[in-house]
Amino acid sequence: MLEYKVEPRRVNAHGSIATAKTAQIHLETDPAGQTDAFNPEELMLVSVA
Repeated sequence: MLEYKVEPRRVNAHGSIATAKTAQIHLETDPAGQTDAFNPEELMLVSVA
């Protein structure tokens, strides 16, 4: 059976970071928007690319 480990953590009121292995991705968690991070829709689209 395959196992995956992803660790999301809140950085501040505007964003989070998700880590898998040694890779990190910045996540937008601010309803006002953040230009240097993926929002949930963009993250889903890039995951199938």
